[in-house]
Amino acid sequence: MPILDNEATSAAYGATFPEAFERIDAGIRYLKEKHGIGDVVLLGHSIGAITVVAYAARHPQAPVRAVMAVSGGHVADGPDTMQPAKMLKDVRRPVLDIYGGADFPEVLTQAPARAAAAKAAGNRGYQAVTVPDADHFFTDHYAPHAQALLDALRLRWPGVSWVGTVGVGVAASGVEYFDEPALALMLAALPRGRFRVFSGARPLAAFEADTALVHADGNTPDL
Repeated sequence: MPILDNEATSAAYGATFPEAFERIDAGIRYLKEKHGIGDVVLLGHSIGAITVVAYAARHPQAPVRAVMAVSGGHVADGPDTMQPAKMLKDVRRPVLDIYGGADFPEVLTQAPARAAAAKAAGNRGYQAVTVPDADHFFTDHYAPHAQALLDALRLRWPGVSWVGTVGVGVAASGVEYFDEPALALMLAALPRGRFRVFSGARPLAAFEADTALVHADGNTPDL
């Protein structure tokens, strides 16, 4: 979907939905024309989840077989398209509404309303799934073993600088892994004096960086 400035509010993304819908249409056409795929499943996370639910509601004739909405809450001060409980009243396709037991409040508090809207629409394909102890970004199966994995990598490839993250799935070599343990490693041959690996707030000192690749949680206190 379109990306706004960092200062933009969540509600501001409501104005981008028409363009987001056009991009989804373009993606569906590409799959049909280039790969012969006639039915697709839309998946979105957070505001992306809100987007795919709204698309399904506004495009009932689109060749979308089902919708997966991961941690999709609602934006109270946004347009109706940003409130899935309203959009689900017009969705007849199967919907998997999946979220964490420790998800954001706006996701959890609106769960009953989303389920009620799907029921009112007669959508028997709607299913809500709560992942216990998972937060808005979900805890990967390997997360508790991160340190042991890092130690094993350092032992196997000494001298390599490692960075990593967790996610809801892994797609590699034409195979997708979702809701099961999976791990992907990517190696890059970079001159040691041309990069720095950092965790947390750390001054760069005399190192002059041209760019930075940052993965962070916006709720981190020192960010």
